[in-house]
Amino acid sequence: MPREHKKRGRHAAHKRRRDDPDENEASSWKRRRTSEAAEDPDGPPADFIALHDDAAEADHEASDGRERRFYGLLDEQEHEYFRNADQMLEVNQFRDADERSIFIENLHKEAGGKELKLACEQTGSRLMERLILLSTHDQLKSLFQKFDGEYIHLMSHRFASHCCETLFKTSAPVVSEELANAPVDHDANEMGGVGPSMESLFLNVLHELDENLAHMITDKFASHTLRVLLFILSGKAVDDPDAKSIDKTQHKSLVAGKRKAKIAIDSPVQPSSHSQASLAVPQSFSDNLLHVIQTLVAGLDTTTLRALATQRTANPTLQLILQLELTVLGKQRGVEADSMLKKLLPDDPITPESDSARFLNGIMSDPVGSHLVQAIIQYAPGKVFKNLYKEVFKSHMAHLACHDTASYVICQILERLSVEDLQQAADSLIAEVPRLLEWSRTNILRTLAERMTARKINSKPLADAIKSACSTDNSRHLSLPKLLQLPDNLPEVPASTKPEAPLHIVTSSSQNAASVLTQALLQIPGPLSGMVFDALNTLGPKHLRCLAHTSPLSPILQTALTADTASIIFRRKLITQFYGAIAEYSLSPSASHVIDAVERGSRRDLAFVRERIAEELSENEAALRENTFGRKVWRNWDMDLYQRDRDRWIKETRRKVGNNGFQSFPGLVGEADAAAKEKGKGGIRRVGATAQESIQAAAEIGGNTYNLVHEQFCEPLKVSGKTALDRARERYAQKHPSQHQQPQTNGTTRT
Repeated sequence: MPREHKKRGRHAAHKRRRDDPDENEASSWKRRRTSEAAEDPDGPPADFIALHDDAAEADHEASDGRERRFYGLLDEQEHEYFRNADQMLEVNQFRDADERSIFIENLHKEAGGKELKLACEQTGSRLMERLILLSTHDQLKSLFQKFDGEYIHLMSHRFASHCCETLFKTSAPVVSEELANAPVDHDANEMGGVGPSMESLFLNVLHELDENLAHMITDKFASHTLRVLLFILSGKAVDDPDAKSIDKTQHKSLVAGKRKAKIAIDSPVQPSSHSQASLAVPQSFSDNLLHVIQTLVAGLDTTTLRALATQRTANPTLQLILQLELTVLGKQRGVEADSMLKKLLPDDPITPESDSARFLNGIMSDPVGSHLVQAIIQYAPGKVFKNLYKEVFKSHMAHLACHDTASYVICQILERLSVEDLQQAADSLIAEVPRLLEWSRTNILRTLAERMTARKINSKPLADAIKSACSTDNSRHLSLPKLLQLPDNLPEVPASTKPEAPLHIVTSSSQNAASVLTQALLQIPGPLSGMVFDALNTLGPKHLRCLAHTSPLSPILQTALTADTASIIFRRKLITQFYGAIAEYSLSPSASHVIDAVERGSRRDLAFVRERIAEELSENEAALRENTFGRKVWRNWDMDLYQRDRDRWIKETRRKVGNNGFQSFPGLVGEADAAAKEKGKGGIRRVGATAQESIQAAAEIGGNTYNLVHEQFCEPLKVSGKTALDRARERYAQKHPSQHQQPQTNGTTRT
């Protein structure tokens, strides 16, 4: 039976209350005070909290005790004009930059006196952001002056706050430019006269916000803009990695939201320094940064700060204040009595029974508060960190590493440990490897492996523990299917190269985490990467195809083919298992990236492999050109040149791989040569020695050395003295006798 079509949301609820008197009465009944509700036996219980209440939202908007400003609404004609102007800026089909500049100048004139109305409307705010991004320096200063006196209201507004953020971010590089070119040469703008400097305009904004900084920390919209101002005052660009890691909420809502709305437009007035990690700022900015931080911290005691640490809106701001205190203002700021770090952790020294230790132990398990603990560990002075690690974290490392939230704090701790402390922590964590893998705490293992390598600590015990936890049938080798939790009964990959029959395998979050761990291990030289390479060598075609066709697992093969730790022998072995299925892989959304990785990985020492794969791609040209991913593979392999001028494509291949692409396998020959020298044979690959002589030298050594050399070096050649490139050319000439002349070989190896 069809259901009644009902709309949800506060706008629909407002319409229902307006049209239905009963609904309006029910809504007013929900707004009664708790005391009134307690007196009324028919009313809701005293602890009733509505899921969504317009009155609660109104109370939130007026929580600072100030009345919200209303700047009026645009009429219908103005709405239509600015909507068309927004579309023209979005399409950006101006003949040249001059025409666009004239349009922007006229748009500023039309918006004169209506800037506040536009900023407070949803569609108008998007137009204002585009207008700010395309404005000149003088136009930006004019907007600063239009907003003067209203910043506290605009920054607390849902839509106008984004306009303020864009205005501050776009104007920040202008401060550095004026500082570098002082005295500033102001050009006359359309309003005439010379305007103030951008530095003074920013200082006016700070002066206006001085009395309202405390409530901005917890304001849903003003807190974002406050963080932007703090970054600008410190000289850090808002788009640098530190800003994104601290201000994750802003990065999602501001940057990603604007990208979706197509607001980010390349502005001709934005200097290149806008994308740098730091900006040159005047001394007044540094002085005001200290003043703002002191004002924010002075109004908060220890109890209030700890309560705000678990608040989603205030926590990112507290992280940023802590970071700026201990980096920009200096490490000595952390030991001052009025600093945020000292207010959060007032005990000196901190002991396991102290109030500060209990606070840290409790907040580490909080999804929001744990971010502040990470910031404390990352930026705290060395003496404070050592005290915290010794008294609070050291005895609980293994236990905390198994917690889903506290494990991220442990990763941050591992980043700062010394060699001795890291060795002790590794011993305790290695004992928990089976449980860490079972509970998908792979971030701990990844960080531990990277830090042990950076500190030059032997990583073999960690590799042995991972192999022991992920081995099958009492074997001593790593089982990738068990680590990646692959199903036992894998579906057969269709032999057809048509894109209508792809391989679909559902993955879980634990498999994604295991994939990231495997990729990290592949890039770490030593036992860890060797363990994964050996596991990949033991995989059969079915498992390899499963990895290639599964989106989260495909990067494992890509990393294995392109990592610096991968040997030539391994890459050749792995690539040869793809023969016969190159076209099938090229048509898959995930496996096509593996073929692209083959192209990058074969640039080093594997020229003959490139020709073999190019020949297979050429045979399936029609299927590749009909598929989106196949066309990308075709373009990345430069197959148009291969079809048009094969000799030139071979020369380009030789230029890419260099002379090493036409030599034997140095890893294999090096191992065999070392064995030969131990037996006094003078080495297998002597100067001027042919392939047959190398085989004879290996035979005299005997054992595994002969089998290894014969299998990996001599078997592919078949004909003594001929390179794989010569044999590939002979095969091509036999298939296309009319297009290519039979190459002449003299039985010598190319150099």
